[in-house]
Parts: sequence; structure tokens; C-alpha cells
Amino acid sequence: MFGFLKKKLKEGIEKITKKVEKEEQVQERTKEKLQKPKKVAKEKPKKVKKSLFNIGKRIIRESDIKDVLWDLQISLLESDVALETAEKICNDLKKNLVGKEIKKKDMEITIRNTLKNSLKEILDQKQIDILAEVKKKKPFLILFLGFNGAGKTTAIARVEYLLKRKGLSVN
Repeated sequence: MFGFLKKKLKEGIEKITKKVEKEEQVQERTKEKLQKPKKVAKEKPKKVKKSLFNIGKRIIRESDIKDVLWDLQISLLESDVALETAEKICNDLKKNLVGKEIKKKDMEITIRNTLKNSLKEILDQKQIDILAEVKKKKPFLILFLGFNGAGKTTAIARVEYLLKRKGLSVN
């Protein structure tokens, strides 16, 4: 499952990068065709310097990545990722890419970092104060899940010991 998902994410990153590069090449070609020889002015070197720093930068539009994000969302759903999770990942990508001026070489890094941050937010667990929760509602039920040898019995014993030390009953 994860191999398939990794492959789809990598394909999505490549599609976005290629689409942006293609459009950039078309724009550069049209600019070259439209440019006419101009008289050399004193301000020309400043403009050249400024334009040299902008080479390779591109402002990403929503239309550039709309299809790729749709494909990514479908791939995530086909890989049994929850709808809310798939939407969050795609929305985070859209939020961090659309309207931003990104260099070609930084495109893949930006996409990867956005994906990492989205996954960290999704998988981040909030801290729970078990004692406060147990005291709020009685009876309180705790479900322990895990593979064989994962330490369920040990965890149950530790929670039971903690609750008994605090004067709560455990059945």
C-alpha cells in the first residue's frame, strides 16, 4: 500500500514540476519573439541584473496544479486514505503553492516539505490526561489495540497501577 502511495506522490510531484517548466519555456519563447532591439540606456544594466535574479522563478496558478491535485486526491482515496485526510493534503499543497513565486530548483523541495508538514499535522497526537478523563466520566472504558508483542499487556498493567495509586477502582 505504501509503495503504491509513494509512487503516486512522486508522480504527482513530477507532473507539477513538468507542467510548470513547460509553461515557463513557452513564456520564455514568446518573450524572445516579442522583444525588439532597443536603444541601450543607462538603466539597462539594472534591469538585466533584476531579470537575472528572476530567471527560473515562476508564480504558480491554481490552473497549473488543479488536475494534478485531483489525481493525487483520487490516488490517496484509492489507497484507503480517509477523505478528510486526502482533502487536507491537497488543500495544504494548494495553499502553499498557489500564488507563490517558486524557483524551478526549489519546486520539488517545497512540495515535499508541504507533504511532510501535512502528514505531521495529521499524525500528531494530542496529549490526554487519563486521570482527569477517568474522573469525569464513570465507567470509563479504555481500548488497547496492537500487534502481537507490541506491549498491550504491559501498557494495561501500567495504566492499572497508575489508576490504583491515585485511588481509582479498576475492573
